[in-house]
Amino acid sequence: MRHFTTLLAAGLLCTRLFAATVTWTNAAGTGLWGTPGNWTSGAVPGAGDVVIFDNTTAANCSVNVNANVQGMVIMGTYGATVTQQAGFTLTIGTGGFTQNGATFIGGNSSMTISNGPFTLNGGTFTSTSGSLTLGGARTTSGTLFSHLGGTFNHNNGTLTIAPTCNLGSQLTYTLDVVPFTAFYNVTVNTAFGWVMLPFLAIHNVVA
Repeated sequence: MRHFTTLLAAGLLCTRLFAATVTWTNAAGTGLWGTPGNWTSGAVPGAGDVVIFDNTTAANCSVNVNANVQGMVIMGTYGATVTQQAGFTLTIGTGGFTQNGATFIGGNSSMTISNGPFTLNGGTFTSTSGSLTLGGARTTSGTLFSHLGGTFNHNNGTLTIAPTCNLGSQLTYTLDVVPFTAFYNVTVNTAFGWVMLPFLAIHNVVA
């Protein structure tokens, strides 16, 4: 388990080297993702940004726009809640989604992670009641979903495994879960140019 955590931290560092890191401050006091003054960059985060929630502020954040970022990290030092408002989508790129603490509450619209991993190490994650999709052009085998700690609430939503690939070799995608991880509905969508169908493995992780 320690070895995996070290690799995760190293991978996250590499991601940040090629992306702008933007931290939630709530300096404008609105509590809204879509307010430019609430971020260290002075602008609403975009597709090239990795957003960070840490102890810079203890203010909640409400995602009130269709957000599209490269990565999202909720640190263990962040003591508040990030909420995806109803009707707004959240799209995350190669940096993936990592939660080490605090609380994330999904809405009713899609949350899509394209080419990056979903990792829950701590805190409470309540998924969207719509679709949590792990997609994108993934040309190598790897772990798509890791629930290593904290609480995962499925919220009666769907976990959709929908990577795209036109390679001739079979790939293996892994979901690392703890014994109490529960999904409401899991859909594997292989209708995206697959030459050979992927193999999906689900591993129980025991600390």
